[in-house]
Formats: sequence, structure tokens, C-alpha cells
Amino acid sequence: MRTILVLVVLLCCSVAMADAPKAVITGPTEGVPGDLIIVDFSESVADKMKVFIEPTRFPDGKPTYQMSKDGMSAYMATRAGSVFRVELLVSNEEGPDRAVLIITIANPNPTPAPGPGPAPGPTPGPAPMPDKPLPPGRFDMAQWVKTLLLSNVTADKRKLCSSISGNFGNVAAQIAAGAVKSMADANKMLKDKNHSTVGDDADFWGQAVFLPLIAKQNSLASTGKLNPAALDDLVILFNEIRDGFAAAGN
Repeated sequence: MRTILVLVVLLCCSVAMADAPKAVITGPTEGVPGDLIIVDFSESVADKMKVFIEPTRFPDGKPTYQMSKDGMSAYMATRAGSVFRVELLVSNEEGPDRAVLIITIANPNPTPAPGPGPAPGPTPGPAPMPDKPLPPGRFDMAQWVKTLLLSNVTADKRKLCSSISGNFGNVAAQIAAGAVKSMADANKMLKDKNHSTVGDDADFWGQAVFLPLIAKQNSLASTGKLNPAALDDLVILFNEIRDGFAAAGN
């Protein structure tokens, strides 16, 4: 009887579930030029971890960050007016998780406002807020997608942008988790998800948005900027596209 009880205990232990994955980024959201900013990922719960930081280089070509040897933190240089996007994708047998941190570096010498001029006449209402460009990424796709959507999709149809954004984010997370292993599989999954999202408007979205998006993706590949076989490239690309859709839908 004692042997049987021991076997039961061992069987119960063998089916214990792993902890759910948890992506955690610890670090500041602001800084000043000259700071050395450290972002930490060690509190995450995961078997696999990927870190993406954009931009990867300053305009003069110097790198913006360096990863620690254990991959659990990143050291970031700062320059006036820089905006960094840190994304952490983690996964284990329970699935994927994701975290994003935006770090804005102050600009102590902004362009001065023009001096006073003649008193303006009455205006019909408040001036519209300027459209703030999205932070550049490795492929500069976020702003490109946002511009495409604002140009080709009417305001009433853009209500679907948030859902489509989620589709791209979901596929990116599955690529990072190893569930999707090629661009062909990723594009098929996106096509199925997006077709389900837009429904009867599939022809309009295909002509106005998805065909130009595929052409842009092919252009990046043909010029060597995008390696279709590199899954890390696909994760970054789809997340940039996700951010473009999200911005256009707001």
C-alpha cells in the first residue's frame, strides 16, 4: 500500500502546471541627455525571451544600447530629444506574454517659438493638434502604415484598425513563441485573421491597404532591409505594422 501511495504522489507532481509567462520591464520612462539608462528584464517569468529596442542606432550610426552578457538587462545611451521603444516578448509552455516601455529623453534646447507678431483676429475654434510622427523603427513601418491608413481609409472604416492591430500583434507574439516558423505561415495566419475582422469589406481593405502593405513588405525584402527567413525580423516588422494600425485607429 505504501508503494502505491508513493506512485500516486509522483504522478500528481508530474502533471503540475508551469507558471503563466510574465513579461516585466523595469526602467525609467524619462531621462536627460548624458544619462546611462538601465532597463531590466530579470523579474520576467519565461523559458524564452526576446528583446527589441528601437531605434537601434543614432543618426550618426552609433548604437543606442548594449545588452548585458546574461541578456537580462540593457544599457542605453541618451541624446536630447530621443524616444526609445523597448519591447519584451516572453513565452513558455503556457503561451506568450509581452511588455512595452517608452523612454523619452528631454531636449533642453528646443527650437524657440517665434516672437510676437500682430494680434491675431478671432478664430472659429481651437487650432487642431499637430499629428505627432511615430518613433522610427528598424523598418520605419509604423508611420508608413499610419499615413497609408489616414490617406486611404475613411474615418468610419478606421474603427476596425484597433482589431487589425491586435491581429498583427498576436501573430508577432506567436512567431516569438515559436508557434509560427515562416513568413508564409505568418502571412496566411494574418490573412485569415484580417479577413475575419473586415468581413464583407474584404475587397475594399485588400485593395486600399493590404495590397500596398504586401508590396511594401516585398520592397523591404528585395532591397535587403528585411530578411524573410529571419524570424526576429518578422516580429519587429509585424509589431511596427501593429503600432501603425493602432495609431490610425485612435
